[in-house]
Amino acid sequence: MEHTPRNPDRYKTKSCPTCSKSHKKRGKFCSRSCGNSRTFTHKERLSRSEKLTAHLNSPEALDQRNAVAEQGKLSMAKIRNPDDADLQAMTLDDVYVPPLTLNLNVDQFVMDGDIWTDAD
Repeated sequence: MEHTPRNPDRYKTKSCPTCSKSHKKRGKFCSRSCGNSRTFTHKERLSRSEKLTAHLNSPEALDQRNAVAEQGKLSMAKIRNPDDADLQAMTLDDVYVPPLTLNLNVDQFVMDGDIWTDAD
């Protein structure tokens, strides 16, 4: 199977809508950078900002950030202790425990990590 060289006259001469250069390439843009350049309206930027802020404040995003942080801590521990075979075999599932949520009664409170009950 022979390789045929590109035919430079394959595409007609066009003007790039971003930089106004004339080119004979496939598509309407002269390069990838011109094709990727786009200006967003204030309304589009505001909409994207609101959606991203809502996502970052969601419990799922917090859990994901915590999982990534725990994975980083485990990876650094493995790097610092290369001779520890048990540590090298550990995965994130062995280390990461999701945060505990407490449902306390009205007369209970937490102090120094302990649950206390008010005495009469």
